[in-house]
Amino acid sequence: MSLTSPAALFWFLLAIPIVIFYLLKIRLRRVPVSTTMFWNQIYEEKKPRSIWQQLRHLLSLLLQLLFLALLALALTDPLFFWETNQKRRLVILLDRSASMQANDTSEGSRLEAAKVDIHDMIRTLRSRDDMALIAVGATAEVVTGLTGHHRTLHQAVDGLEPTDQPTDFREALKLANSLIEGHPNGEIVLMTDGGFDDFENVAATEHVVSQLYGEPDTANVGITQFQIRRNLIDPVGYEVLVEVINQSSEPAETRLEMELEGDIVDVIPLKLEPDETWSKVLEYTSPTGGILTALLDKEDALASDNEAYAILSTLQPQKVILVSEGNRFLEQVFNAIPLVELEIVAKQPETIPENGVLVFHRKTPEVLPTGNVLVIEPESTTDLWTVGETESSPLIAAQDKESKLMAHVRLDNVLLSEARKIEPKTEIEELATSVEEIPIYFSHETDQQKVIVLNASLDEGDLPLRTAFPILMSNALNWFSGAESEFLESLATGAVRKVDVSELEPDSTTIDLPKKPDSAEEPSGSERVTRKLTSISLTGPQEHAEELIAQDEQLWLGPLNHVGLWKLSPVTQEKKTETTSIENTASVPIPQIEIACNLANSQESNLRTPELTDSVQKLQQAGFSFSPFWFYLILFATIFSCVEWYLYQRRWVD
Repeated sequence: MSLTSPAALFWFLLAIPIVIFYLLKIRLRRVPVSTTMFWNQIYEEKKPRSIWQQLRHLLSLLLQLLFLALLALALTDPLFFWETNQKRRLVILLDRSASMQANDTSEGSRLEAAKVDIHDMIRTLRSRDDMALIAVGATAEVVTGLTGHHRTLHQAVDGLEPTDQPTDFREALKLANSLIEGHPNGEIVLMTDGGFDDFENVAATEHVVSQLYGEPDTANVGITQFQIRRNLIDPVGYEVLVEVINQSSEPAETRLEMELEGDIVDVIPLKLEPDETWSKVLEYTSPTGGILTALLDKEDALASDNEAYAILSTLQPQKVILVSEGNRFLEQVFNAIPLVELEIVAKQPETIPENGVLVFHRKTPEVLPTGNVLVIEPESTTDLWTVGETESSPLIAAQDKESKLMAHVRLDNVLLSEARKIEPKTEIEELATSVEEIPIYFSHETDQQKVIVLNASLDEGDLPLRTAFPILMSNALNWFSGAESEFLESLATGAVRKVDVSELEPDSTTIDLPKKPDSAEEPSGSERVTRKLTSISLTGPQEHAEELIAQDEQLWLGPLNHVGLWKLSPVTQEKKTETTSIENTASVPIPQIEIACNLANSQESNLRTPELTDSVQKLQQAGFSFSPFWFYLILFATIFSCVEWYLYQRRWVD
């Protein structure tokens, strides 16, 4: 046996005063009495003691010395040789994924039940045992390194918060193996609900013991996909991809409710068979954007997959100025396109509104203005082309099917009455050409100018009567505005995303950094590059703000921990200065980038725990029931104290 604190042996010196006080001479008081008949007997019992006199009531003294010995020995924290030679090193891998928030245990959530077990394990650590705690989600986080300090470990466990991330134990297992490598009594404790790939192989790994939380029949219905995008044809329309899974062995009924900025969009009743997946692409219309929320009207063990979020982009009105003597077809087609503000003028305006489109019908200036220009049926030569003779009844021979301007358009069966022979003066992109190789529809783009030309008469022929005509005009306006089928992806929890933060207009600083060599032969640090660093504030669904650094207005974001809306905003100097007035800051809106984050993981929505096979070693078999030896010494000391009190009350000892 060895002693952890041998200096505590000095407490045995307290036995000396105990014996001294036991032998201390009792001074008898002198009092007058009427007779000495009975006092002789009392004197024999209480006569003065001598140091060399034989000890009386030896049992009382021995009990007191035994009590002292137990306390002093407990303070030395003795260790048996088998404890010294078999000191343990434990690495706890705690699953902190979304499924561990399921409320199907007596402690509440599965995570809370696991934390209770870890606290119990910490209390059983011997003086030379070490423990490390690693929280596992999409990534592995070392909560505390190897230590035997109970208070540090308890505080680390209490500080663990649940997340909505998926589970990936691969990196965590590698890290845990590196911590116990070479240790004869190293052990990895896997505390999870088994809701991840390859659980059986991980749990059956050498030195791994497992503890599962949850029930094998816990039912759950969850949203596993929720994405939104603008319609490819209709700019005010949008499509919603939604997927719902019934992760149970029983049928389930629920309702899927969707709201756009608080307004109900749709309510869909669902009847799902066991393990059935319901997936649909739903179409709706809305010129305004905002936050689209999906909710499942069903209470189950897991709440984080009963809601999902997506961001619908807001469409801005587009100004269209039509320079024409009047054409009913053009007026009607532009008025039919949503969010178009049409203005008809007889003369060319001096300026084009920002993001606006200037449309020339027949008459064009010699020099086309900069900006967005659409020309219908050109009759005169410009700086971009030369107009020649008229060709009657041209037939479309080829069209660019890959161009976004020709999306969902076919012109090969359209009857055109006439078209002008046009000779381009610059490089153009031919979108549709006739058999005679006359460009019927073409575009031209520079840094300062975007031009589209439709070389066809609208007064005769059937083009204005075909559905291709409004689609052509809608595609053209979308091309001018730079709008496509905008897809603001809803991220899954645990994902990482690169975000362009230039639209936030944050304050920035520039620094010079060594340029990375392109090859091993180039000397490192021979050149330097300038990097632009910006401070960005990230606010999560729980309103906790975190400051991040973006480089060259590009920010790597993630992994995101919780389901909900995340917001990026600039950290400006005014925001940091306490003297900034409320009036000044309130009048200036702070730009934000919103990012929707959903669980979107069928494995995390499956709350049914797997059955452990014989190859998996369970935590109960690892033996964590031994308390330190000093604990038992204190226990025996307490028992002897109670025994001594009982004997004294019974007058068996003095």
